[in-house]
Amino acid sequence: TMSQDRTKAWEPSQMRASSTFGRQAVSERSNAPAFKFGSATRATQARVYLSKEHEKHTSRSDSPGPAGYDPAAALVQTPAYRFPRADRFPSIDLGAQSPGPGQHNVPSGLGIQRSSSNRSLPSYSMGKATREGLGKLHASRAESVSKFGSHSPGPAHNITQPTLGKQSSSRCKTAPSASFSKSERFVHSSTARVGALSAPKAYATPSTFGKQVEGKHVSEPRTAFGTADRQAQSRVYISKEHCVTAVGRDSPGPQAHFSNSHGRQHESTRSAGFSKSDRWGPRVKAELGSPGPGAYSS
Repeated sequence: TMSQDRTKAWEPSQMRASSTFGRQAVSERSNAPAFKFGSATRATQARVYLSKEHEKHTSRSDSPGPAGYDPAAALVQTPAYRFPRADRFPSIDLGAQSPGPGQHNVPSGLGIQRSSSNRSLPSYSMGKATREGLGKLHASRAESVSKFGSHSPGPAHNITQPTLGKQSSSRCKTAPSASFSKSERFVHSSTARVGALSAPKAYATPSTFGKQVEGKHVSEPRTAFGTADRQAQSRVYISKEHCVTAVGRDSPGPQAHFSNSHGRQHESTRSAGFSKSDRWGPRVKAELGSPGPGAYSS
């Protein structure tokens, strides 16, 4: 039947999708441009004219190949030059009249020049004069200044006097000198008295601590701990400010027993409490005669 044919037509194994390359059979799809290599020959291509610029860059087909050229034919004959080999003086034989290189007598360029065209340079030599002869020459005042000290004695010839001790030169002052005496220690008449004195350790030096016996030494004040008890100290009056510091001294200690301040007190002091009498006495009630709030009957 027709329904069976439709089922067979839509089976996935029998469906074929069209390719997206090449010509498209479906009108909804546009064909992509296709390119291929041309099959025209060179002779046909040569007759195609595109533009004037294209004609300039197009090679000619009638040009000869690489082997068709003759490089020698393109060269032009240029002029050539060379040095001549002829003699400079063909009529004169110079070899017979000219001397050889070692036969010339060339004067030296050092020392005195015999030729007037050459100038002799100044020459210097070591002097042969002695120091005595040189000392007699006077060249200039500036040169004489440079010779100051030439007559002075050498370093080993000068004997420098020592600066310690007695100075023999009057320009140097002799420093005072001291020495230990060599006389005896006890040369006076008091030698016997000095010998009778006691040795240093034989003196009895009183102590500088405590009470001083001698009148020229002052005894330092001494401080000791007091021996009075608390009862005797409490009777001592020093000042009003000192008494302020003793406030609370007769107060009981922390462990003293205190009676309870609540309830009945055994001491003579009065205690306050709430009264138990009526608010309105009998006299007030007789005078008023008014019934209370609960006496009314509604």
